[in-house]
Amino acid sequence: MRGPATAILLALLALFPTPLLPAAPQAQQGTGNHPPSILEVVLNLEKGDNAYYGLVGEPIEGYVRVVDPDGDPMSVAVNFTGPENRSVELQEGETPGVFPICVDTSSWAPGRYKMAVLVVDARGARATYTEPREIWLRKELPPPPESGIWVYTGLGLLSCLLVAMALAFSKALAAGRREMRRGPSWLSPEVY
Repeated sequence: MRGPATAILLALLALFPTPLLPAAPQAQQGTGNHPPSILEVVLNLEKGDNAYYGLVGEPIEGYVRVVDPDGDPMSVAVNFTGPENRSVELQEGETPGVFPICVDTSSWAPGRYKMAVLVVDARGARATYTEPREIWLRKELPPPPESGIWVYTGLGLLSCLLVAMALAFSKALAAGRREMRRGPSWLSPEVY
């Protein structure tokens, strides 16, 4: 089940999110088909108490681990709702039942996103999961080009200060050496 049908299901899922299905779901009436189970959803983003944090332009990575009690093939889609709505269909990885997530966010708007997972088996049974934490994407802004002049000005002033300190230190050392050659002032004959 791919394409527009998945997009419609994901839109409905965004409007009416449902919690993670129980581990032992009931069979659909008369079909003997059991819905798949979502065992684990992992995101490799900075995790806070109530949200995940990331940067626009950096990928959202992780995986969804699912199982179908009947052994049916499954399709997995992830829906992100927020300033922009995005849907991504996942392909099963090398490990059976594990669907890697790698979503490019370079064209996304900064903001808060909700994530929902939809799993549909080959016979139409489905499972959904809505991530309780929001995903907060922010855009990291480079410093303005005008700030470069202040950096160079600061470095120039620091250099001048270091040169002045070095000159003062060398004068103090030279005065100390002259004092050492003459000897301490309390030994000079002029004192007595």
